Amino acid sequence: NIFQVNRGLFFTIAELTIRPGKSIREYLDGSRKKYFKPITYVLVLSTLYYLISHGLDKETVLGDLRLGFLEGVEDKGSSYESIEHLFNWMSNNFAYAILALIPLYAVASYVTFIDKGYNLMEHIVLHSYIFGHQALINSLFVLCSLFIGDDEASLLIVISSILYNFWVFVKFIKVKNWVFMLL
Repeated sequence: NIFQVNRGLFFTIAELTIRPGKSIREYLDGSRKKYFKPITYVLVLSTLYYLISHGLDKETVLGDLRLGFLEGVEDKGSSYESIEHLFNWMSNNFAYAILALIPLYAVASYVTFIDKGYNLMEHIVLHSYIFGHQALINSLFVLCSLFIGDDEASLLIVISSILYNFWVFVKFIKVKNWVFMLL
């Protein structure tokens, strides 16, 4: 009851998997009772992803980013120390880091699709659902990494993230010319 699992978590997961654009528009149009709240959705699923990753001794996406950054600047001295601290915090506080990134992505999509009539808060809801669902998908690929290997699972996480974002935007924004989305 604390996480409102009884009020639409599994329904929201199913809807965001099958028809993400329609379900997010329904939520924004006022049909909210059947859907899990967007911020709670991203927090619960990001925390689940973090727990699965650390339970299996795997890095999260942000952890991989941190490791790649550290490898790239290890011989550069302390000029990147503050960025290193930021990446460490983001890696260790995955759900909060995702919450911090949502407004940045929302502003970017708001500016990109300003002519579609959605306000900034609606873009925040959109990205909350996208990030939450991606955390769920990432969790599944982390579990798959037990069978297919870490590098392959990481590649699948990146590919699925790009494809899911693309699909959600095409369905949500109702882009007629989807080639525009690729540019």
